[in-house]
Amino acid sequence: MRCSRDAARKEPSYLDFIDQLLGEEIKSKQNKRVVMGIQIAHFPSVKTLDDFDFKFQPSVDGKLVKELATGRLHRETPRT
Repeated sequence: MRCSRDAARKEPSYLDFIDQLLGEEIKSKQNKRVVMGIQIAHFPSVKTLDDFDFKFQPSVDGKLVKELATGRLHRETPRT
């Protein structure tokens, strides 16, 4: 377990250790949920945006799609 090895080296406070431990648990559960959902859906294969051929569909802006996939919103400064 990476969390306990880090704690042995860095000696964090108990709250920091628990926070890191629970964060890893949440990530692990989310990953398991995604894997299980894909198995239940019986998808023939798993595809990612990296697998998408943007040359095949030139009307799709690959750069924009990848930026939107990050989940960050970009707010443009208002023009006057």
